[in-house]
Amino acid sequence: MAKTLFLHLGLHKTATTSFQATCAKNRGELLRQGFHYPLISCGEGTIAPFDNHSIPLFSLFSQDPKHYPVNVRLGLDNLNAIHQLYRDQLQVALSSNHDLILSAEDISSLEFNEIHQLLDYLQRSGREIRPIASVRHPYAYHCSQLQQQIKDGTPMVPWHHCPQRDRVKKLDAVFKGDLQYINFEASCNHPQGPVANLLNNLGVNIEAIDISGRNIGRCNDNIRLQNALNYRQPLLVNQQRNPQHIKIAPFPGHKFRLTSKELSEHSPHWDEPSREATLIEHLEHERNMLETITGLSWNTEQTETREDPLDDIYPIASSALVITIALVLQSQHHTGIRSLPIDKIHASLTQHGSNCLKKLQSITNSHLESLIEPRERNQTSAPEDELIECGLPDEAIKTLLSVAKTWIRRQRAAA
Repeated sequence: MAKTLFLHLGLHKTATTSFQATCAKNRGELLRQGFHYPLISCGEGTIAPFDNHSIPLFSLFSQDPKHYPVNVRLGLDNLNAIHQLYRDQLQVALSSNHDLILSAEDISSLEFNEIHQLLDYLQRSGREIRPIASVRHPYAYHCSQLQQQIKDGTPMVPWHHCPQRDRVKKLDAVFKGDLQYINFEASCNHPQGPVANLLNNLGVNIEAIDISGRNIGRCNDNIRLQNALNYRQPLLVNQQRNPQHIKIAPFPGHKFRLTSKELSEHSPHWDEPSREATLIEHLEHERNMLETITGLSWNTEQTETREDPLDDIYPIASSALVITIALVLQSQHHTGIRSLPIDKIHASLTQHGSNCLKKLQSITNSHLESLIEPRERNQTSAPEDELIECGLPDEAIKTLLSVAKTWIRRQRAAA
């Protein structure tokens, strides 16, 4: 009897990272139960073997692997040799006497013919292929994907997004009736979460499995501040890492959701239901389309929104200072400082005394929202000019710049 290949296709933002981490950590127990979960190495000693099989599979079957973001980020350019390593390791895995689990959410990002080539390759192993894909509620997916893009250093356009249905249609056409769909929101109701639900679905006894959780979402304020910096200096420029990119270190707060205003904006890049429809109308259309294709269903409860972009987890002055520090660092081609911890920056601000804090009291929510509004940086603009453009009072600008330069100087002295 032919062994099974469980091909986990994601989709993206459905706890795939946690699933992969759990399988990697429990490889011994999975093997004891008859399941092989391989780790694939690229041959670079400084890079750990991949538990995400997207990396070798996408790189092998994409027509343009050198521009695959993971290859760019890891600096993998000797692709001929790396691809041969991938093939050798995959052949060993496919020849295993156990049922095989491959988890690769980026398969859905391949072109239709590329997925067919991958499927042909896997079928030659003689295994029974069982493809599985989890699908999210469109609005929750939309928010999660925007959040991930911002974490990855890409600026956000609230309505600009790749609908799940495009990938679902593609997978559905390749795998036809063999593809099993899982309602991600329903899987989250499992007592141990969506990872345990998926493992159960594969036939794994989860009693002896240590479930991992990874890729925890950033809070709304963190994402909004990061997005402001991404617009000015994204992580990648001309497909190369940008040395002027600055990250905001994670901090706790409320989950990221779009505002009512953002949801009411038009989404001109989506063709259906019309180019004049609002984002919320497109998301409702997306829900109907997904339910038709997959047979899944989601409730039609009112979409969770927020009225203001920021929750003010930290005082307005502290958030404004974080942005100011980033602007100064970017103007100096920041050396050695790439991540800004808002908690420590806030603490240092309070140490500057009441006179300094009093000068920053004139900064309002309106000023801060103007600071975080999407805007591409004018490379000739000084930090002071950007603060002036956002309408901040002169005294507040001078104080922010002074405190920012002091903080940077102290960080460099302590390094």
